[in-house]
Amino acid sequence: MPVGRTGISTIRHNGEFHHLIKDDGYRGSVLKIIKLQMVIFFALPILPHLLFFLGVCAYN
Repeated sequence: MPVGRTGISTIRHNGEFHHLIKDDGYRGSVLKIIKLQMVIFFALPILPHLLFFLGVCAYN
């Protein structure tokens, strides 16, 4: 078993076992980008209100 960011997953297919070696470095970066896009997507509608609120607080 390799130790580190590379893991082995076993998939059963037609009674045979196939070992797929996954590199978590690439998948991890893709998942981070997707999460970042989701955060930006959900934060965009709130952003103007936050900026307005911060602006009001700054002027007072």
